[in-house]
Amino acid sequence: MHVIDEAGEYSEILLGSDPDAGEVLQAVVKAGCWFASRVKDGRSFALVGCTVAPGFDFEDFEMAKREDLVREYPQHRGVIERLTRGRSESSLRRSLLSQESILWESMSANA
Repeated sequence: MHVIDEAGEYSEILLGSDPDAGEVLQAVVKAGCWFASRVKDGRSFALVGCTVAPGFDFEDFEMAKREDLVREYPQHRGVIERLTRGRSESSLRRSLLSQESILWESMSANA
């Protein structure tokens, strides 16, 4: 898990079951921090959960934008670019999801 705190400091937390390798089973990310995760081996997978307290409200949720993060934390450009989608990638994904939704609706209507 990659974390950038409010002061702009970067840290990495290794999640896993091998404490001798510096891994921990769970971690806490404080409010106000940006975080992202990925599996070490791109051919593997992970089941991840995120618990918030005192409670979660979508009005308090913000999906980070690559451009904004790079502008605010230029010293972490490399990790930000590895873990975020650029504008064109996001637009392409939305387009594909929209096409998938249209296809699904079309299939449902013909069923």
